[in-house]
Amino acid sequence: MVFVFNQRALSVSSAVSVLLKKYFIEWQRNYFFLVIANPIS
Repeated sequence: MVFVFNQRALSVSSAVSVLLKKYFIEWQRNYFFLVIANPIS
């Protein structure tokens, strides 16, 4: 029972980390393009 719960929690946390990583990469790319399109300095 505890082992199954730990496996489920592990898979959920790994899926969340993958989603966060993907979102962060997309945000970085969008920010990069914004900085290049609108140079402040």
